[in-house]
Amino acid sequence: MKKMILFLILLVFAISNVAGQVKFPSKEEFYLEIGKANDKGNKLQRRETNTTKFLDSGRKVEKIFTRISEIIPDKKERTIEITEEKNKLTERSENILIGEMQYTRKDQGSWMKKDLSKVDAIKGQFRITGESQEIKKLNEYIISTSVVDNKKQSVYYNCDVSLRDNILYFFETKYWINEDGLIFKSQIAQRNTTPDGLIELTDIIYEYNPKDLKIEAPIK
Repeated sequence: MKKMILFLILLVFAISNVAGQVKFPSKEEFYLEIGKANDKGNKLQRRETNTTKFLDSGRKVEKIFTRISEIIPDKKERTIEITEEKNKLTERSENILIGEMQYTRKDQGSWMKKDLSKVDAIKGQFRITGESQEIKKLNEYIISTSVVDNKKQSVYYNCDVSLRDNILYFFETKYWINEDGLIFKSQIAQRNTTPDGLIELTDIIYEYNPKDLKIEAPIK
């Protein structure tokens, strides 16, 4: 069973990547490199566009959730969240954080202002209960390096596989890291071995130091 799962993982990886040099790192080595790239990017002004598609029967897109985050480290943040269902806008929200001041609005309503320095922090504890339905689980980590348009890039691929009710479920995560050591794209996919296949797909695009990034308070 394990050999079959590993073959499926490698097959999915090969189909979705033009692989050059391929390595099989340990979990610790894998996340150490991802952590370095993430820490480097977090020091820069950036825009992250996160798009998640929810599929019905693995083929038809039923809902799309988009989150656009703009960040000026240690100073300002703006987040826009948009939900579309059946090609129609169903919800839109916007949040701006400047220092301790938060500005929010839903759809095209009025802006609401809140001073977070006057809000007590909520202390609590979350607990997950219940037994896992997973019967067997396997994790694999792959790093491939290639050259695209004369630029070196590395693809970090992780696949968690679980077997439940005789169906294999794949939770795939991919990070694309450029030659500057920055993550410029990531992807999360949930799929299984039923005929429907793909269940959910998330793509995240990272822009660093965008020239048009400007965050200001919408109201006084």
